[in-house]
Amino acid sequence: MKVLLGLSGGVDSAVAAYLLKKQGYEVEACFMRNWDALTNNDYLGNPTIGDGQCPQEKDYHDAVMVAEKLGIKLHRSDFVKEYWDNVFSYFLKEYEEIRREYRHRYDRDGPLCQTHRIRRLFLYREGDGSQ
Repeated sequence: MKVLLGLSGGVDSAVAAYLLKKQGYEVEACFMRNWDALTNNDYLGNPTIGDGQCPQEKDYHDAVMVAEKLGIKLHRSDFVKEYWDNVFSYFLKEYEEIRREYRHRYDRDGPLCQTHRIRRLFLYREGDGSQ
């Protein structure tokens, strides 16, 4: 039986490929490229932007080494656009919603929280005899 396995280059998928092959499956692997810092304009806060090799290429290199070691065929598929459109954009939208809710909650409860903090500080100072 033929199996197509997602191979990231990490330990979990490498062990899964090994175990499937050991059990007699005909294993092929697929490395999914989901991010491209340059395409996604990921410049700010990206500590690897100046590196000669980006992290996903290092992962791909690891996947190639695993596939060669196990003697399995490795396919490489580019899902940068799909990942951006269907996963990351959704994440950004949800993150913004959470930030908006937090700001609303802080604006609403902020003064109340400050009042309680000031009252606690006052009681603390009053309790230890400070003026």
